[in-house]
Amino acid sequence: MFAAFASECESLKSPNSGWRYEGLSFRIQLPSGSTCPGGTKPVYRLYNNRFQFNDSNHRFTTMASQIPVLQQQGWTYEGVAFCAIDS
Repeated sequence: MFAAFASECESLKSPNSGWRYEGLSFRIQLPSGSTCPGGTKPVYRLYNNRFQFNDSNHRFTTMASQIPVLQQQGWTYEGVAFCAIDS
């Protein structure tokens, strides 16, 4: 899982979180609320709600049109996770 917010990362490092910390992968731009600054685009995060089955997973997309498609498949929309360079 990718976590952009320090508080979320720290909670996931907890031994009982069910997640394994793998280190810093990359640095990104954080949104202001759900808005990304100029020159970037939002990266949306959805969750499959399968923690109780030991099968938790996230999906990330830059295409807002994919959010309802994934929701229809049972994924829960969590909002803008971070901002990516808009090339």
